Amino acid sequence: MKHLLLVVLTFSTTHTLLGQTTGIADSKGPASSEWSKLVDSFFDEYFKLNPTQGTAAGLHQYDSDLEDYSRSGVDHQIAFAKEYRGRLDDFDSKSWLSLKWRSDVLR
Repeated sequence: MKHLLLVVLTFSTTHTLLGQTTGIADSKGPASSEWSKLVDSFFDEYFKLNPTQGTAAGLHQYDSDLEDYSRSGVDHQIAFAKEYRGRLDDFDSKSWLSLKWRSDVLR
């Protein structure tokens, strides 16, 4: 569960930072679009597995649902965390950094 929380915090923090107009990301680039798709798919699946969190986030389609804490539900949570951790690790972060920021990272 700690790993899942780490993944969620990483996604939400990075998504927030990239949403700011600091020049870190080129929001018109294809990698930025891929990043947005990855973040959107993460939260879609996350809220399906954690509907009370979805309700707390203001998504009322989850109001009548509860988490599945059965063995298969927990296994699904673990598989979800591993899948998105791998997808995050595989994402080429340098492709969405601006040239200025990329040169700073490579030093």
